[in-house]
Amino acid sequence: MNMRYAVLVAPHQNQRYNAGVQTLTLSELTLMLSPYGITPEFINLNGLDLISFEAEESRRTQMLLSRLSSLYVLFKLQNDALYPVQLEYSRVVEDDISGVLKYKGKTNEVFTSLLINAAVFSSDYAGRFDEKLNILDPICGRGTTLFEALKKDYNAYGVEIDKADIDELNKYFKKYLEFHKLKHSVSKNSMTVNGKSGGARTSYKLALDSKQLKESPLELINIHGSTTNCPSYFKKDFFHAIAADLPYGVQHAGQDGRKPIAPASLLEKCAPAWAHVLKPGGAIAISFNVNTLPLHTARNLLYKNGLKPLEGGVYDTFEHWVEQAVTRDIAVAIKE
Repeated sequence: MNMRYAVLVAPHQNQRYNAGVQTLTLSELTLMLSPYGITPEFINLNGLDLISFEAEESRRTQMLLSRLSSLYVLFKLQNDALYPVQLEYSRVVEDDISGVLKYKGKTNEVFTSLLINAAVFSSDYAGRFDEKLNILDPICGRGTTLFEALKKDYNAYGVEIDKADIDELNKYFKKYLEFHKLKHSVSKNSMTVNGKSGGARTSYKLALDSKQLKESPLELINIHGSTTNCPSYFKKDFFHAIAADLPYGVQHAGQDGRKPIAPASLLEKCAPAWAHVLKPGGAIAISFNVNTLPLHTARNLLYKNGLKPLEGGVYDTFEHWVEQAVTRDIAVAIKE
């Protein structure tokens, strides 16, 4: 049985950015619903802006919609009356995991969730969105993407060259696990690349109870090392999706060792390593500042490294204003 649904998008205090969030959410939801032939649309009901669509009334539909990054309230819409839907889902980690840690240059966790969705729902694994997929952020910083992946019950993997960021990530995550009394285990080991020291790996297994920890835990693995070494850190064709927020070239710059590196140069240098560990049918979604890396350049660099950029339709609708010097966009590509 089909039901008319309506989504109320979570508001943002910055009104200019808030307008962009509305459009971004429509694009994100369009992508998520496209496998089912559903096209959502904006509606205004008695002065309330909503995104509406018709879909099967089922638990799976609600599980899908619960992953929408900017979902504030989900309603059933009947005869111009709104009935709130109580979403039921079980997560190992709480919603607060990504928002507690604050620092300069942090990517908004709501946008990070959208970036993961852009990759997962563009991939051949979109129909398996509720399975334990493997997600990589190859330039993970202090772990926002990893935490957002855990919120979706995905295994989270990250690589970061800045030791201070990795140390902060591990310090915070250990405290989080202990505070929430989650069952977990931690292990550390050194990484070897071409017979030389190549970094340090910290591996977490976590679960709600001891049985789950033993039989089917979630994993968070972070590596202090160079993202160009991804083929040495991970198995070939291992990840269902890759999500990465490239440096914007404003508040901070990407690091190649200790030297700043331009976003285009970073992508050109690292894309082959990222493509190597992505599964066939897997997708990569990268976000960037169009003032320092135009969309067509990002797509060309992905194409040159064996990935097929997805263009047209919803993929041309992700550009949005962030601040005076930053207009952000997303490029998505799939490994054939």
